[in-house]
Amino acid sequence: MGRPPRRPKLTWKDHAIDEMRQDELSPHDVEHVLDYGTIIEEVYRSGRRYPTRIYLAYVRHEPVHVVCGVVDEDNLVVVTAYKCDP
Repeated sequence: MGRPPRRPKLTWKDHAIDEMRQDELSPHDVEHVLDYGTIIEEVYRSGRRYPTRIYLAYVRHEPVHVVCGVVDEDNLVVVTAYKCDP
């Protein structure tokens, strides 16, 4: 697994924390997805404060999505994180 890139500052939405708790994901799990995952979608919508990215990586052999608002490359807002349905 190589060395992770420099990690941006993360701001956590309450919804993300609730979903993480429900799916038994830790902040470390989310950081793993952001460090080693693949961006599977990037959406720019008018009226939104910033673009949204969806990351995918495997955590303990299960696929996990992390949805982030991209303030800039040094600042991400973790909107939600969840285990993907099979």
